[in-house]
Amino acid sequence: NPYVMIGAGLGAITKLGAQAEQTSVAFTTLVGSETKAKDMLAEITQYANATPFGKMDLVNNARTMLNFGVATGKVIPLLKELGDISGGNKEHMQALSLVLGQASAAGHLMGQDLMQFNSAGWNPLQDLAEISGKSMAEVKEKMSKGQITFEDITKAMQHATSEGGRFYGMMDAQSKTVSGKFSTLKDTITSNVTDMFKKIKEPINSLLDMSINIVPKIMNIISVLFGKIISGIKFIIQYRQEFAI
Repeated sequence: NPYVMIGAGLGAITKLGAQAEQTSVAFTTLVGSETKAKDMLAEITQYANATPFGKMDLVNNARTMLNFGVATGKVIPLLKELGDISGGNKEHMQALSLVLGQASAAGHLMGQDLMQFNSAGWNPLQDLAEISGKSMAEVKEKMSKGQITFEDITKAMQHATSEGGRFYGMMDAQSKTVSGKFSTLKDTITSNVTDMFKKIKEPINSLLDMSINIVPKIMNIISVLFGKIISGIKFIIQYRQEFAI
C-alpha cells in the first residue's frame, strides 16, 4: 500500500529528524553557543562517516565528556583518540568516555579510574612510564599520591595513538572492514534523512500546533458524550425490570 509506505517513511524521517534537533539543542545548552554546537556536530558526523561508530553513539560520548566539564575545544580531539584506543568497540568507547570524564572532574587519576581504563583495554600508566622513562612502580606510586593529572592522562592518550603507539591508525584500519563500511552506509542514510526533515519540519510544526489547540476541545466533547452514555447505561440498569416488562 503506497499510502502506508509514505506514512511509515514520513514517520521515520520525523523521528530521526526530531532526535537530531533535540541533540542540537542539548549541545547548544552544554556548549553555550549555537555556532560551536553546530560545528561540533558537523565534526562528529564527519568522524562517524569514516569510522565503525554510529553518529548518535559518538554524540552521546561527547555529551558525557561535556557533562563532566571537559573543555569544549578538547572534546573532539579526545573523542578521536578514544576511538583509536577502543579499537572500534562501542562498549569500550562508552566506558572510556565515562572514565575520562570522571578523571577530568576529579582533576587526577584515581585507582578506580585506572581499573575502568584497564577494563576497557588500556592502561594509561604504561604509556606514562614510556613517556617519562620511569618504571611502572614509580608511576603507580605517583598515582597513589594523586600526582597523575588529567593533563597527564591526555598526554598518555596522545602517545598511545600517535605514530609508533599501540593504537596508531586503528580507526583507519577498522573503517575498511565490512562492519566499518556498513556503519558508514547507515550514517550516510541518516544524514540524508536529517536533511529531508528540515524540508518538512515547518508543515509538521504547524500541524502539531493545530493539533495541540484542537485536541483538548475534541477530548472535552468526547468526555461529555461518554458521560451521557454512562448515564444512559446506569438508567437502563436501574430500570431494567420495567424495560423487561
